[in-house]
Amino acid sequence: MSRRFIFPLSRVRRAFTVAELLVVIGIIAILLVITVPATQQVIASSVRSRASNAMQNSLRSARDAAVRSPSGDTAAVFLYDRNQGVVVVTCQEVGSVRDASGVAAVDRDVFVPMDIYEPLTIPRPWSVRGYAAAGTIGNEWYGADNLPYDGLEAEGHWVFPLNDFFERDVLNDGVKRVSFMVRFRAGEGTVVRGAEPALVMDASPASTQTLVRPVGGNDNLDILQAENVRSWAERMIFDDTVTQGQRDAMMGFASVDSVLCGTVSELALYDESELAAALELKGLNPRTRTIYRDQTADGIFTQPELDAELVLGAGVNNQQASTLATRWIQGVTDLQGADLVGAARASARIFVINPYSGQLVEVEP
Repeated sequence: MSRRFIFPLSRVRRAFTVAELLVVIGIIAILLVITVPATQQVIASSVRSRASNAMQNSLRSARDAAVRSPSGDTAAVFLYDRNQGVVVVTCQEVGSVRDASGVAAVDRDVFVPMDIYEPLTIPRPWSVRGYAAAGTIGNEWYGADNLPYDGLEAEGHWVFPLNDFFERDVLNDGVKRVSFMVRFRAGEGTVVRGAEPALVMDASPASTQTLVRPVGGNDNLDILQAENVRSWAERMIFDDTVTQGQRDAMMGFASVDSVLCGTVSELALYDESELAAALELKGLNPRTRTIYRDQTADGIFTQPELDAELVLGAGVNNQQASTLATRWIQGVTDLQGADLVGAARASARIFVINPYSGQLVEVEP
């Protein structure tokens, strides 16, 4: 006789109803709405912390190098790199030269990268600007023709590192290569203020090197052929066989291998995409990932100016964008006649540098 097994009702499996499934989906959606923004905030906060730590560590490296240096100031030099963003390089002064390649012949200190210190990168989308006080922008440092700060010399501005926007195969196009540094006095480690802009050697490969190097048929003057930048710079400065013309062409203000860097003691850390939103731009240039454009099809930066294709409507020009960027960083919430959304400038942070310890001290904008 066959047996029938009767299972208790409690053990009978029952599928989800449509209503129950919808409830579960709703709960999951609510959790996502709550957790995703929180996760994004945590990630953004972590990246910002990395950016501020990179700034502080770069200043610490430059100051430590200055304390140990028997001669020659050191500096944390802020440079823009097309692939990485803002990079901070520890450099040391190796001498000075008479530079006759600019508007007038002037004496300039020369700095070269210190190989024992690795450059530190500010993680994107974060960028750094230095404060150029009123009257410090001149005919050559940020005030030269074809630069977005031309004509704004009487005002104070937060300036961007513009060292990578130039034509590499055009002789003397280095006049567009400008940036800023935090300089420390040798043997003391105190912050140097008000020094004249210095030349920072930053060898830049040229697409047509014969237009730039060598000069006067002397292959030994080619910075790309030197064992290291320091030895090359010392030879250019102290070798009596190097003529003034050769020195001007190879390491002067107009050379594509040098960046004219002024000293600053205030830095701003900000989100480049939020700056673009504050200026009412469509976004960032997809190639430079800044508000500035890369005009040519072959990837060569030719002109440090606002990307006109990003401008909405009548928009702003170069000088207006520079002024508005400064106001935004300083906390002005009424740009172009319209109040900004609070979050649009919430990330901008301003730091002054302690003149004795080199520590960053955050101040309210």
